[in-house]
Amino acid sequence: MLKQLKITLLSDTCIGSGQGLGSIIDTDVCYDKNGLPYIPAKRLKGLLKDGARELNEEFDGYVSQEQIDGIFGISGVREGSLVIDDAYLEYYDEITLELEDLLHNHDNHNFTVDNILNYYTTIRFQTALDDEGVAKDGSLRKTRVLNRGLSFYANLSFDEKDFPALEACAKIIRHIGMNRNRGLGFVKCELIDVTNKEVKKQTIKLHEGYNVIKLCLKAQSQLMLSDISSDDSISYIKGSAIYGYFANQYIKKNGLNDFYQLFFRSSLRFSDGTKTNHSYQYTIPSPYCYYKVKDKSEYLNVLNESKQQNLPIKQKSMLRGKTIVATYNEIELIPEDKQMSYHHQRPIDRSIGHVVESNKDGYGEFFQYATLQKGSTFVSYIHGQKDDLEKIIPLIEQTTFLRVGKSKNAQYGKVALVCYENVTEKIHEIEGRTLGFVLRSDYIPSHIEQNLEAPLLDKIKQMTGKTPVKFSKYSQYGIAGGYNAKWNLPKQQDVTIKGGTTIICEFDEAVKIQGIFFAGQRQMEGYGEVLVFDASKNDAYTLTLKKPKTMVETTEQRYSKKLIKKLNDIAELTTLEQDAIASAQAYLIKNNSITSTQVGRSLLKIKNSKNFNEFKTWVSQIKQKSKRSAIESIYLQIEEKINNLGNHTSYSDDEIKLYYLKKFLITVKVGRREAL
Repeated sequence: MLKQLKITLLSDTCIGSGQGLGSIIDTDVCYDKNGLPYIPAKRLKGLLKDGARELNEEFDGYVSQEQIDGIFGISGVREGSLVIDDAYLEYYDEITLELEDLLHNHDNHNFTVDNILNYYTTIRFQTALDDEGVAKDGSLRKTRVLNRGLSFYANLSFDEKDFPALEACAKIIRHIGMNRNRGLGFVKCELIDVTNKEVKKQTIKLHEGYNVIKLCLKAQSQLMLSDISSDDSISYIKGSAIYGYFANQYIKKNGLNDFYQLFFRSSLRFSDGTKTNHSYQYTIPSPYCYYKVKDKSEYLNVLNESKQQNLPIKQKSMLRGKTIVATYNEIELIPEDKQMSYHHQRPIDRSIGHVVESNKDGYGEFFQYATLQKGSTFVSYIHGQKDDLEKIIPLIEQTTFLRVGKSKNAQYGKVALVCYENVTEKIHEIEGRTLGFVLRSDYIPSHIEQNLEAPLLDKIKQMTGKTPVKFSKYSQYGIAGGYNAKWNLPKQQDVTIKGGTTIICEFDEAVKIQGIFFAGQRQMEGYGEVLVFDASKNDAYTLTLKKPKTMVETTEQRYSKKLIKKLNDIAELTTLEQDAIASAQAYLIKNNSITSTQVGRSLLKIKNSKNFNEFKTWVSQIKQKSKRSAIESIYLQIEEKINNLGNHTSYSDDEIKLYYLKKFLITVKVGRREAL
């Protein structure tokens, strides 16, 4: 069952990100790369679970413990039925497209991430007082808060039988975020129907025999893609995750009918989803023969180092862990786009909202993860014979989103299937005497020998029908493992040759071989994918670095009109303020007729005036002519200037004149004080 959780802010709210902004902000809110705020799904899931516990304990088991375990799962034991996304502003996707157009395609300094964020937020200041009511030294704190009145929407998926319980859990939520006892975080939560968007379905035509289907993927949330060798998130979606997704979908739709034949013994191969650019080009791990010169944007192919004469000594390091779009003698580096995410598990005593001591059981725990950013793009391929792929195509066509990686039920792991196509005709045979073989994914040898590359060389001999007369290698080694969450057991660990390993084979005559093939064990999970290239064409020592193209569609600003209007107003008011300050400074040099008392009284009247004419009427009632003339000369000058400049904001002329006059008089007041 699909629903949306609507969160309406009834007071200013701080959804802390765990980060600050130097000396400017001590506690910041969560916001995306464009400055649009959001509420992380883990916070919402925790609030819903707290609501369920309260309904269980305080309302005679209205939600049973069995329901709580079924909906939210049991840590380390099983997943719950609830899947929840981050909560975003209404029309978030449409606003994002429009803002990306403004940020990238228009030369307008008004549209910055800071200005966009400032539109939705306010900065609050607070300090601590001592026993005498005086502010303590160093106690000033600055907190960014979301403005009251904003609404956020989070997509929820759950079993239909759990709807009454979750609806009650949502209604019981009254506060969220920091400083709930100090006026922040008062909210209203409710479950509402989802507005389904029309999705254009694509169709795939298969050729007779072998086919390759390209999947274009885009992260709709942060991704936590773990690896056995590191706590850090890896920068690609493992083929085993894509394989597992389609295996699960097949069982849901068809049961176990032909399942073992299709997913254990067929020709299907699910390749890794490697990071790519906005054009969804074919990418590979950077070959281990590619190096970067220290402190320079210079890249080298050491395959051709021996051909160079009188080379200067250069300090260089391997491009390990990078993903590239590779063409002959050129590379395009794909950025990793990682960010830090912070979470905490509350103590057993739920009246405490923060970690007391992270190293003790029951006192809460603090977590820190490196994750891939939302918006990251990936490209994966499904290889196989027509008969096998025909059983997978319906699953591809019905897929809108995949869930991969850790914490995929809340906040992480949502990936959109943007598009797909048959690219069989783009894969050609490679012919030449000197061929290169790059592992696009880790390779698990079919048997272990002293030379781990020996089984792969045997495969090359088999496919070409020739034995290389000479070969060289640039290799790295690792371990393939993993964890089966359903069975709660670790997978078998295997020795691997790492993706990016490059082997160069020289033959005594030209040979032909398929441009992409699989070798070794666990091929269905994407292991052992090999890209073949003509090494004689990749003959440059210094590689040309291609800059990635920023592809942002130009769109009509429909959903962000109010925001754009406000940003333009802010820009115009800033220009007017600067002009008012300059005019006031010139006035101070030439004229001293207005007194400090008059300035103070005028500022107070401006604050209480409904319009500019009311202020003028007040001035006309000043009995002393010299005082009246001093103020009249200022506002008449300002009135003339505003009339000449014109009003390019959504504010009235009266409001603009009062704003200009206020900034003018404040500058005069400050200038007089400094002169003393």
